[in-house]
Amino acid sequence: MDVGVRVCETADVMYEHLLVDSDGPFTTITLNRPEKRNALALKVMLEVTEAFRQVGKSEATGVILAASGPVFSAGHNFADMAGASLDEARELFTVCTAMMDTVRSIPQPVVAKVHALATAAGCQLVATCDLAVAADTASPVSASRDQVWRRVGLVLAVVTLLLAALWLLGALPNHSTPRETPSAPNDSIAPGRETGASRPPSGIGAR
Repeated sequence: MDVGVRVCETADVMYEHLLVDSDGPFTTITLNRPEKRNALALKVMLEVTEAFRQVGKSEATGVILAASGPVFSAGHNFADMAGASLDEARELFTVCTAMMDTVRSIPQPVVAKVHALATAAGCQLVATCDLAVAADTASPVSASRDQVWRRVGLVLAVVTLLLAALWLLGALPNHSTPRETPSAPNDSIAPGRETGASRPPSGIGAR
């Protein structure tokens, strides 16, 4: 392993691009690649998928998805697509789909703690969670819109704008707090609470 590479070890699993912390019944999974704007590179998505699978099998009763640095997530890592073959591109999106499906399939409710820009696949990841708690500085598109048009083309730009429309219509997020306190309130994921989620929360603690 290269010297200086950050590694988070949880139980028998080691993560290079994530931080996984447990506080009582809640587990926080934090995207921790701020120098790359938490872009969803292939290795990052694989780690996120594995982290959620591990938490899904644990005794945690709720999960918080957060991110470090000035951006929550800039979406897909374009470097993964540069020079990729058709099969490699398909693998990338298959891994992305598996990550989103895993977030949705675990028995615990998942809260996205959004403090800043979440665009493209990063915004989709937020939408996949049961609940989104956003700071008043959070944004689904913001300054990255022009970049998406230039680098990805019209199709992905339209998808991003649709996600922005969902944000403005209230589909994302469910709650907003000042930047100083962008935390997800624990009682928001208590049993029996109305979460406004895209799917009903599973029985907490059920196995």
